Amino acid sequence: MEPQTKEVTLQSKAKDFASDLKMFTGTSQYFQHPLVHNFKYTDGTRFFFNHCAGGAHWFKDIVATEIVDLMEIHDFLVIRLQVDNGKAEIEATNGNENRILYSKKIAYTDAYPGTWEFYMQNMVFFLPSEY
Repeated sequence: MEPQTKEVTLQSKAKDFASDLKMFTGTSQYFQHPLVHNFKYTDGTRFFFNHCAGGAHWFKDIVATEIVDLMEIHDFLVIRLQVDNGKAEIEATNGNENRILYSKKIAYTDAYPGTWEFYMQNMVFFLPSEY
């Protein structure tokens, strides 16, 4: 497959995936991280972890082990995963300021390209549509 065709297909899949995520409003149950028991996530974020291209469980692990400690200081977090050209950057803010509280670059990912936004409150990680 031509590189340009592959990129168009990936963009199309990312757009369809973003539409799928918008279907999640609220959650029917909470899921617990296997190692960080006080970190919980919703149906929508579980769908993201399981179906974002080849899966994004690595993102769940980073949030649960590196970002979750910010909840001790902040009541609410906005977490963005920016994916472009097979690389990613994760940023967390308190949602009210432009001050970045956490940032990490990921050298390689097969996650769909785009900016994926999530919220965290009361140790629960969720999609904006689930707020």
